[in-house]
Amino acid sequence: MAVVGSEGVEALKIRVKAGDHEYDVDVERRDALFRVTVDGVTRLVDVHKLEADFCSILTDGRSFEVSVERTGNLYHVRHGATQRTVTLTDATRRGRDDLRAAGHGP
Repeated sequence: MAVVGSEGVEALKIRVKAGDHEYDVDVERRDALFRVTVDGVTRLVDVHKLEADFCSILTDGRSFEVSVERTGNLYHVRHGATQRTVTLTDATRRGRDDLRAAGHGP
């Protein structure tokens, strides 16, 4: 879910599931960069779409070429010979749904 932060930039909170692991991810646009926080660890990330499904990702002085293909609600992320299939969930919505299921909230 995108929300407007105090500086007028959009922020996104999502839950990412990759294999047996789940991660809380916050993404904020900072000028031409993204401020990405994964489970409390924050990095500035520069992302450029190259062509088709390929992106160039620069962070911490390192460069990565990554492809991302979407199939329904699954994302197939490839870097070199490594592939991960991930799903994304709106963390804010999930929290509301959890409260409703527990009998709290509308």
